[in-house]
Amino acid sequence: MILLSLALACEPLPDPPVTEAVPGPARDLLLVSIDTLRTDALTRFGGTGDMPFVDGWLEGAVTLDDHLSCSNWTYTSMLCALGGRSALEMGFLPLDGDGPQDWPGEVPLLAEVLSEAGFDTALFSGSRMISSQVGTDVGYDHEVVTLHGHARDLAPEVEAWLADREGDSDRWFAHLHATDPHSPYNPPDERVPEWGGPGELAWDLSTAGGFRDARAEWQDLDDATREEVLRQLRVLYAGELRELDADLEALFGSLEELGALEDTLVVLLSDHGEQFRDHGQWTHGSSLHQEELAALLAFWHPALTPRPVSSPTTHVDLLPTVLRALDVALPADLSGVPAGLAQRDRTRTALRYDRSSFPKQLVDQEGWRLFYTWDGTVELYDLAEDPAEQRDVAAHSDEEADQLWDSLIPDVTALEALQDQWEPVLER
Repeated sequence: MILLSLALACEPLPDPPVTEAVPGPARDLLLVSIDTLRTDALTRFGGTGDMPFVDGWLEGAVTLDDHLSCSNWTYTSMLCALGGRSALEMGFLPLDGDGPQDWPGEVPLLAEVLSEAGFDTALFSGSRMISSQVGTDVGYDHEVVTLHGHARDLAPEVEAWLADREGDSDRWFAHLHATDPHSPYNPPDERVPEWGGPGELAWDLSTAGGFRDARAEWQDLDDATREEVLRQLRVLYAGELRELDADLEALFGSLEELGALEDTLVVLLSDHGEQFRDHGQWTHGSSLHQEELAALLAFWHPALTPRPVSSPTTHVDLLPTVLRALDVALPADLSGVPAGLAQRDRTRTALRYDRSSFPKQLVDQEGWRLFYTWDGTVELYDLAEDPAEQRDVAAHSDEEADQLWDSLIPDVTALEALQDQWEPVLER
């Protein structure tokens, strides 16, 4: 589906006003981060209404309409959001070696900054990547981790902490990270009346094993079976979205009854997207194309004026936006900027790195997006003409490719210095 942000690129727009979109002041902070949410599942970005509560909530929020994650992996992308700079700027590769690396703590993350500013802080996470298991719990006074925990599992813990909070401060920060709609997609039956069960397929795609086996046999399947696999996966994913939407509606309703939202900045964030063979791959972590990299970031406060922000933004902007709204001093050397202050010609970059395959990097500027794989593959897309990134024009647009290539080289150099497994092929 065509994202609203890319559709807007079809017509020239004036530079955004240099005014902060989330000026504050706010007393408290609630951050809800969602794992693997495709933004085009939301009505605002072309979706068909599977998340009516979130759709309505966004109408009353400041929403970043041209927003990219900095990675297609949870660990890397959330560090960008919580740290206000990219992993390369931090000098840290979260997925180096044999798996997730322990966070070295050399850069202050959001909870640490707020704890030092006197906030009571609490983490409710369904992911190992945001927990004491890898050291990213720094700054949290209270932690509840339920691996693969959905919003319905963690929301009661949030409510209980806020109802019974006995901290020393009048100010608080709560972070809920829900893993739904992450695969395997296994929503309650009432959320997927159109599924009808596995049917004639040999696998139950609602289970991890069934999904894995179907992917393993994909190349040998006929077209009709492939179409049915994708249909069922999309139906199950939509069911996960409906369940998540209902859980968020219940959570926000409970917090409103508690009076916990009276002077609270509420942030809704997705770490990255999800792919259904849009570019020949499954789930996420494979490519940096739009379906995996487009992300949601929106802000709400009772006194905040709802507005869209059309200037280009990225996950590193979350930290400075939130801290300015809370009137907390910003750490030094942030590359992110408060929402509303980015110029339209801003350059954005993204990274996909682990040791299983060639690194991938992206650079984006003014409606053009260049993808570079370290085996020497370069792709270029004109988003105004091709928002779904289906027509590579690298061979026909030398001027745009050269400009973006020059902007990407510093990130390539920085990544090369941080690891010793890969060497980039730099010929274009």
